[in-house]
Amino acid sequence: MEKEYAIEAEYIDPVRIPFDKILSGPVMQGSEHNPQVVTADFKTDAGTWYVELHQNELGGKWLVGGIHELIKQ
Repeated sequence: MEKEYAIEAEYIDPVRIPFDKILSGPVMQGSEHNPQVVTADFKTDAGTWYVELHQNELGGKWLVGGIHELIKQ
């Protein structure tokens, strides 16, 4: 977990998480322009969510940068 997100995640109240079940996933998505950033999308009983994953250096550990609801525009 990235240091910044670890601090933020400390204060997440599990009661406020709007889903109970993960229904499918993860589906990994990335960009050829920045291969050190990917998302892992997963469907829940409250919609689709994604986890941001980052590498600080090529071949380095993947770190969680955030978990967010996927809002379609």
